[in-house]
Amino acid sequence: AGLPDLREQIAGMYQEASADEVLIVVPEEGVYLTMLALLRPGDHVVVTFPGYQSLYELANSIGCKVDIWQPESTSEGLVFNVAALEALVTRDTKAVVVNFPHNPTGCLLSPAEWSQVLSKVSRVGAYLFCDEMYRGFEFQAGRHLASGVDSYERAVILCGMSKLYSLPGLRIGWLATRDAKLMTRLKELKDYTTICSSAPSEVAISYFCY
Repeated sequence: AGLPDLREQIAGMYQEASADEVLIVVPEEGVYLTMLALLRPGDHVVVTFPGYQSLYELANSIGCKVDIWQPESTSEGLVFNVAALEALVTRDTKAVVVNFPHNPTGCLLSPAEWSQVLSKVSRVGAYLFCDEMYRGFEFQAGRHLASGVDSYERAVILCGMSKLYSLPGLRIGWLATRDAKLMTRLKELKDYTTICSSAPSEVAISYFCY
């Protein structure tokens, strides 16, 4: 779903994604659809915390076992200790949900730490949901982590126009994943939510992206 030209332009923001691997959504809808597609009662989920409420409460409402990965206070400020995540993720983990740059702390992993996260998630075969709504707001200019969709085939990323582009009123965001089966399921579920986004908003953003 989504204007083909817009999906093509969004795919061009990533190294590995194609237009067919992008789904236009209302941002919050993207969280809802992904959790509904992936999770079942009893599944184990690890989530960065604190954070946007639906990132962990949807899993709770489905009946999942939710463990939270919290930042630790150090002499250099708040940091997410990857060793703590590695201790939480097991072979029974269905999904790991992360948000970097982190809202509300602003924490950001180093590239080496991000590689550790990806390695742990891939070793257990879990899905990785990356809330990248604040990507581009790093405190140090140019210090971007590689997007989840470029880093892991079982990742699904959420991004949108509300934060970095200051266009919240258009209510446009997107999911991107290279997992074809998951993308098919996301499209099926979208038929029961918004069906499609605002066409004028999609057209406006397609011009904005040029």
